[in-house]
Amino acid sequence: MNYVDAFINRTKVCVSLRDTSGKRVLKRMPIPYYCYVEDDEGQFTSMFGDKLSLHHFKTKDDMDYAVEMWNQNGIKTFESDVKPEYKFLEDNYKDQEVPNLHVSVLDIETDKDNKKGYSTIENPYSIINGITITNKWENISYTIIVCPETYTMEEAEKEVSHLPNTIIVETEKELLEITLAALEDTDVITTWNGEFFDIPMLIQRIRITLGEEDFYDVCDLENYDPSPKSKEYLKGLCLFNQYPKPKKTERFNSLEWTFPLKGKVHLDYLALYRKFTFEELHTYKLDYILEKELGVEEKKVEYEGPLHMLWRENLKLFTEYNRQDTIGLSKLDDQLGFISLANEMAHMACVK
Repeated sequence: MNYVDAFINRTKVCVSLRDTSGKRVLKRMPIPYYCYVEDDEGQFTSMFGDKLSLHHFKTKDDMDYAVEMWNQNGIKTFESDVKPEYKFLEDNYKDQEVPNLHVSVLDIETDKDNKKGYSTIENPYSIINGITITNKWENISYTIIVCPETYTMEEAEKEVSHLPNTIIVETEKELLEITLAALEDTDVITTWNGEFFDIPMLIQRIRITLGEEDFYDVCDLENYDPSPKSKEYLKGLCLFNQYPKPKKTERFNSLEWTFPLKGKVHLDYLALYRKFTFEELHTYKLDYILEKELGVEEKKVEYEGPLHMLWRENLKLFTEYNRQDTIGLSKLDDQLGFISLANEMAHMACVK
């Protein structure tokens, strides 16, 4: 058994795990507050040769106070600044076999109003009209498409009948509910540049459509406070009764909103690709990367005009376009193995 994610929640370390049979296990354990202190009679030795003694504490405040006193007296301390969840992971899961992660590849499409422009995280006015989720542990891709007003349900279902596990729904509400169900048993959600769009937009649309929050409250991320109804739905993206909370992350010399998950993990494959390929490319568009790494047969579906009009005018092509991104990204990971590499590196270092 080994961990998927770990975080501090009040007085416990919350750890999500997979056992050897693939079953999810959740644990809440005491937080380890300890550090090493310079001590000529100590039983431990630092990497620099210092003799050390080990000191345990009941609370973080107790440890911080003791460290401050030692520092004021010129006594060196070690590992007082290491995150306690990392200490817990090293103490309990070092050198254990890495878990077989349940990975979901996700891509969303959104509608667009020509006058308003593209929907953004701070102005998420347009519906998610298409989403594909490839659950790699099931080897199944699920596609959910909202029926546009230009089609009847019967016509729309006929358009996509050749695509397996593709569902036409009447409303975004149904799309979001099916999406949360499909992600229930996932450990890792991966996207292409989804840290700054797909995941935040999914969260914002859940608040609007499922949580029935006031639109302007949803737009105000500085005062993020989902309604009780929204929180119940958002908890489906996390574990331990937690829900995603926004933080500002630097990108291109500016700060943008992201939503780290709890108990589950989001890995942006674009970031993994840039980290592990050791080369600078002129573009990181997914269609270019798929063609570069997988060959010409993995080129994206070609279409003319804006995507929101393709949804209304050629539902078959729109759906194939949405599916190809996630299926292609899944194949990309099959070939490059960057999620497995990141998983192995994290467990070697006992971090997350």
